[in-house]
Amino acid sequence: MARVWAGAVGAVFLMAVAGCSSSKADHEGADQVDPQVFQDVVEYIMPLGDSAGQARGRRIQNFAAGLAMMHCGGRSIPLDYVSDTAGDIELIRERGFPPDYDPVVYYGLDYDPYDQPKDPAVCPPKSRKELIAERERGEEWRSPLAEAAEAVNRLGRPWQELQVAVNVDPAVVDQARALVDCFEAFSGVRVGVENVVDNFGGLVLNQSENLDKLAGWTDDYADCMEPYVKAVAERLRPEREEWIEKYREVLEAFAVKLVDLGYTP
Repeated sequence: MARVWAGAVGAVFLMAVAGCSSSKADHEGADQVDPQVFQDVVEYIMPLGDSAGQARGRRIQNFAAGLAMMHCGGRSIPLDYVSDTAGDIELIRERGFPPDYDPVVYYGLDYDPYDQPKDPAVCPPKSRKELIAERERGEEWRSPLAEAAEAVNRLGRPWQELQVAVNVDPAVVDQARALVDCFEAFSGVRVGVENVVDNFGGLVLNQSENLDKLAGWTDDYADCMEPYVKAVAERLRPEREEWIEKYREVLEAFAVKLVDLGYTP
């Protein structure tokens, strides 16, 4: 249940930073990039934490995961599919915290789009040792999106570090203090200002004795979080504009590849 509060200000990327940048001279063909697809890529790679941005970035996450599902005989994942409400205050308000939100039930499905059975003729079961050997031989299946994704994912780690750094910004600290009081008002539990969202998740939302209270806390939680999320987003926005220009070539290449593979905004 740790994902109840995780991701309040962004997504998780696994690859380390690499020195990739671009200049205005590299922007030939930029007019060929669909503006909405480009913005979706920005929201996916450099999230601000707002619900509208998360919805756009989620479409790319679903599209990329769907490619792997279809490779193994499964179905694509609807681009607007919401597998988890964690970190999205408007979705928590509308659909509940993750323990209360079941996407399969919500969408009336008879299967989990993220956990589809694999066709053994296409993707036979393999041991970890077999998978490692296959990778070493260069025989591992790679998504057609993989190469372009690797380049943009290298931006994920430094963007996460930037998200952490803004927590000491005076405007964000002020909202964190207000968040402590707001959380206490409806839950009766006071947590520390540092890492207040994670602390509240671990000490309150993640406790079994509070599970029956979660449904009644969604609006209060979202109302408390809204000014905080807004403060973080406003602090990150100028930084993101600089990053967009600095890494435009990489972002555009990923956007073009998405469209080539059938992504629609």
